[in-house]
Amino acid sequence: MYLFLTNGIKLNKKPLRGILYTSMKKEFKTIYKQWPQVAAVFVFLFYAINRVWMYARYSAAGFGYDTGIYRHIIRGYFERLGDSTLPSFGFSSFSNSLRFLGTNTDDILFLWYILFGMLLCVVFYVVVKLYTKNNIISLIALILFTTSIAQFEFFWWFYYRNLIGLFFVLLSFLFLYYRSYLLVLSLFIIGTIHPLSLVPIGITLLIVFIYDKEKRKYLFISGGVSLLSIFAFNFQEIVSYISLAMQKTLYVSDASKQSSAELTGQFISLDFYIRSAFLYIFFAFAGLIFYGKKYKEWSVFLIVNTILFALGILFYRRFLIFFDVAAIFFAAIFLYYFLQDTKQSKLLRVVAILFFALMFFQSGYHMVSKQPLVWSHEISYIETIDSMVPEDAYLLTINSHYAPWVQGFTNRDVIAPGMFEYDEWVFEEWQDFWHGEDMDVRFDLLRRYDRDIFIFLGDRDMWYSDVLARDSHFIRIKDYLWQVSL
Repeated sequence: MYLFLTNGIKLNKKPLRGILYTSMKKEFKTIYKQWPQVAAVFVFLFYAINRVWMYARYSAAGFGYDTGIYRHIIRGYFERLGDSTLPSFGFSSFSNSLRFLGTNTDDILFLWYILFGMLLCVVFYVVVKLYTKNNIISLIALILFTTSIAQFEFFWWFYYRNLIGLFFVLLSFLFLYYRSYLLVLSLFIIGTIHPLSLVPIGITLLIVFIYDKEKRKYLFISGGVSLLSIFAFNFQEIVSYISLAMQKTLYVSDASKQSSAELTGQFISLDFYIRSAFLYIFFAFAGLIFYGKKYKEWSVFLIVNTILFALGILFYRRFLIFFDVAAIFFAAIFLYYFLQDTKQSKLLRVVAILFFALMFFQSGYHMVSKQPLVWSHEISYIETIDSMVPEDAYLLTINSHYAPWVQGFTNRDVIAPGMFEYDEWVFEEWQDFWHGEDMDVRFDLLRRYDRDIFIFLGDRDMWYSDVLARDSHFIRIKDYLWQVSL
């Protein structure tokens, strides 16, 4: 049978081994040439784990400060149409569209937020590759972006609108590169969903308009149409920003103690940023010095955000996140060319490996050690408050950490220090309420409100239960909830 099939021909196994060897060698060469793209996939997987980790571990409690605020807003847009306390026409259009499509509140809140977080990483990688035309620079930028503590904190704080704004800022750079009039659309979305994000990219494009004659007509048309559209569709929020600046003063340093924290933009401090980004911040400025002329738009963007932060204007801390993106861009460029110039040095190759390993370690350690602001069992309790508190009653929380959660996971009017529309006390009066020895003063503050008041005390506030227990006018309902009887 064997002889019949082979027709008497003797098989030579050596050529077969040679063919396999040659084929495998060719495949390995192809893979080797594509190693930056392959490595990018694994880096992105780390990024995905980094972004999903806190939610997978703690559910809703895994995200930070603004989670409850956005839950309140998303529910309010759809359930309380006409609610004048809810800002942002653009974001309401976004969330309501998803609701009309059948997406529930928590999916809009978490799944879509995580999705935008993923897309943000992808578009940044694409934009860097587009401008530099270099796979390795793109990979280095991706590593720095993925392991950036500032980017993780930004995502963790749950700045939903700001995240969408940053996403479309990066898309604006893509459209600018191609001189595509889709820039009008990206600027319009930024200006209607998160006007603050329009400031750094808007100033950047204005400067490019001034010095780049070839792009002048394109930017004039794009900028003019987008600005007119933004003012037409989001006039109310634009005016509210201007009004806030006029009322509270443009410079945060002049604001009251009560409002200054909110007016800074409630984000990481410069000191924290320098400590977390010190591994690449030096390379960023070195990259700006040596390669800034080649990438003028990004140079302008980096300098603009540096100035906006340094001036300490309204919400200035949020400009750190834009600065970080531009810093990573230049740090990646500098690191690539530096390593190219010194690639014959075995010591520097070892140092480079240790540098990137340290970046991953730092990011991973920060992620794993991160603790929620509010614990899951506290959120579970907050969700039951509606069944214990009448619809027309106020719900007071003494801690601004809990305020967004109480507002987002209940349907009651919330009184909180320096937050929301029902706070009628100045900072000094809150001090009297927190630490004052005179109960009459505390009662006088509470009597300003014309409805029943219930008080929520989370785990952070248990010290205050001793204050309430001193007087029979404060009645403990259950666990974290107290009723005021005046």
